[in-house]
Amino acid sequence: MPETANYTISKLSDDGSKLFIDNKLIVNNNGIHWLNEAYGAVKLEKGFHKLNISYFGQIGGTTLNCFMQKEGKEKQEISASQLYYE
Repeated sequence: MPETANYTISKLSDDGSKLFIDNKLIVNNNGIHWLNEAYGAVKLEKGFHKLNISYFGQIGGTTLNCFMQKEGKEKQEISASQLYYE
């Protein structure tokens, strides 16, 4: 995170998905369903955080998009340039 703040994290998925930050479940959009967006709120300190996403697709389309919104700012899709693999 570029700075310490409160963030809303959301995931748009067709069928089940869960998003964890630092091993804590933040967004639960699990189950078999049509395209649906689910939200979670978290305060994150400046710096790197462990991000884990689980996802499955069963019937219909396959969509998975992740977004974050800093308090008071516009929602933005999480881009590959914001991710770091160790």
